[in-house]
Amino acid sequence: GQYPPGLADVLSKAKTFSQQEDFNKKRNSAKDTDEEEYIKKYYDNMADPQKAKQEARKKDAQKEAQKQDATLGTDTTHRTEKQPWEDTETTIMLYYLISQNKMEQLSALLRAVPDMAHVRAANGRG
Repeated sequence: GQYPPGLADVLSKAKTFSQQEDFNKKRNSAKDTDEEEYIKKYYDNMADPQKAKQEARKKDAQKEAQKQDATLGTDTTHRTEKQPWEDTETTIMLYYLISQNKMEQLSALLRAVPDMAHVRAANGRG
C-alpha cells in the first residue's frame, strides 16, 4: 500500500520474513539463517524482557562510545603514562559533557576509554 512519507526511513529498514508455518520451504540460504536467528532472538527477548532491555542499553552505550571514539580522532591525551596538565580537545569535551549534565554520554565514554578519567586540564581539574 501507500504509506506516509514520514515512514519511509522506518520502512526502508524493515525485514520481510516468510510465515513460520511454511513447512514445505527448504531452508538453506544465508537469508533463511538470518531469519532463523532473528526469530530465535525475538523469542528469547519475549521470554526475558529484562535481559533484552539490558542488552539493548549495552548496545546503545557501545554505539555512543564508538561515536565518541570517532570524535576523539588522533588525540592521544587519554594515554595511561604520566601526562602534563593541559587543555586539549579531550579535556574540553569532558568539561562540556560534565557541565551540560550529559551523564549517559560521559558514562559510555568512560566505559569505552577508562583511562580518560585521569586526564587533567591546565587548571588541574579533571
